[in-house]
Amino acid sequence: MSSLETRQKFLPKASAAKPVLVVDADVKDAEILIDDLGDDVEILLLIPGRSGLGQIADFMAERRDVPSLHILSHGKPGALFLAGSRIDLAALVLSHQTLQTIATGLCVNASVVLYGCSVLAGPRGSSFARFLSVALEAHVCGSLMPVGSLAGIAPGARVVPLPDTGRLPMGMSMLGRVLDGTGRALDGKGG
Repeated sequence: MSSLETRQKFLPKASAAKPVLVVDADVKDAEILIDDLGDDVEILLLIPGRSGLGQIADFMAERRDVPSLHILSHGKPGALFLAGSRIDLAALVLSHQTLQTIATGLCVNASVVLYGCSVLAGPRGSSFARFLSVALEAHVCGSLMPVGSLAGIAPGARVVPLPDTGRLPMGMSMLGRVLDGTGRALDGKGG
């Protein structure tokens, strides 16, 4: 059992609402990315082969007033990949009741942050974000570009995802923050 699985298994149910981080099992080196989160966040490790949205709904059904939901997964414009399944706009529409269950665990004005390559890029990404925002009654933000190694990127450069991934700063101080592709904060909150 990995340390991430152990932490999830033995994490007590929160009495005060904490941010929730959903981690897809296909994310390489997820333990490294979230190592410094501490106990201020609840972690859900998705099990491959089961409905990713269903697992999130089951987890959120036991919670109330969660301030933010963070989803660490692979993605492409207008789609996330959760537990081995593609979740695009059509899948969201078909999962309306599941999304309602997720929404019941969120607080008013909650944030949903999607850490998947280019999930909110282009018209498909925009439609995906709008639908998810309305369905969850939450603010939705996410990546407009590939997440990973971005060495040598300059304005106007053609971005081609590389097979290796970079390391972005993670931790409680970064949850809900707006970052550029290199992990620098763009939200004016420093560091």
